[in-house]
This record gives sequence, C-alpha cells and structure tokens, in this order.
Amino acid sequence: MSEFVDDLVALSRDFGMFERDRVCCGTVTVQQCTVLQALLEGPRDVGVLADEVGSSPSAMTRLLDGLVVRGWVDRSRDSEDRRRVRVGLTDSGQEEATRLRGLTERCIDAVLQAVPEDKRAQVVESAALLRQTLERRARGRARELPIAADARRAARFRFAPGSAAGVLLFDRRGQQR
Repeated sequence: MSEFVDDLVALSRDFGMFERDRVCCGTVTVQQCTVLQALLEGPRDVGVLADEVGSSPSAMTRLLDGLVVRGWVDRSRDSEDRRRVRVGLTDSGQEEATRLRGLTERCIDAVLQAVPEDKRAQVVESAALLRQTLERRARGRARELPIAADARRAARFRFAPGSAAGVLLFDRRGQQR
C-alpha cells in the first residue's frame, strides 16, 4: 500500500478508537454517538438518517431501538406517508447529544492544537476536501474514482502530481485515467 493509503486507513482506525475512548466513554456506542449528534440538526426520516451515517435501514432501526429504550429518541409515522418513520431527539436526548457534541469538539480541538500552528488551516482544509469527495462518491456523483468491482483485481493507484486530493489518478500501468 502507498504511504497515503496507510496513513488514511490508520487515521480512520485511530479516530474510531479515539472517539470510542474519549467521547463515548462507555455510555454509548460510537454509532449511537454519531446518530445522536446527527439528530441535533433536527428530526429525519429513518432511511435518510441511515444514509447519512452509512448504515442500512434495518441496522439503523435496531440502533434506534436502544436509543428509544434510553428515552433519548422518539419515533413517529410520517403524517403524509405512513410507511415512513421519522425520528427525533427527546429533551433528554437533546441533552445527551449536546453533551457528546461538546466532548467531540473539545477532543478534536485538543488534537488540532497539537498540530503545528502554521499547518492547522491546511489540516482543516484537507479534512473538508476529503469529506466532500467521499460524500460525492457515496452519492454516486464523484468524478471517476478508481473503484474496482472485484477487490482482488484492484490496481495500485498513485496520485497525480499537482492533482487536487488525488482526483486525477493513474492505473497500475501508469496510464492516466
């Protein structure tokens, strides 16, 4: 694997463990923490929420079951389409989500403060660019990214010199895609 791939995989893994250990602190799972914080933006359809956090609707339903039992989330049928279920925070859910969001912000700020001051803006900008690129890909609107249907045949890809976050890529033969 390239150094960038190694770094990105390690960053993802390390952030998951960081979030689990420092934010969730055993009170909720990382997935529950993510859902509670997403619901701070307002109630949503369960399917939309599942898409936003990268879950299947059935897994989201099971996750929400635990949050309902704890009194943090309410579900209701959509008044215009009874097949749709909307979910939102209760008052105690709002408090817990706000608490978790505060912990997240403080922990991320502490990490960012450890980055040399002259590099912080670059880190923030790069993180935003990667997020936007991944979100476009998830919605199927990304510029052609080299995702092999069969992972065993996946080629090694290199970032093109000067390309924005590696959008311009090469295949394993060095041919520009």
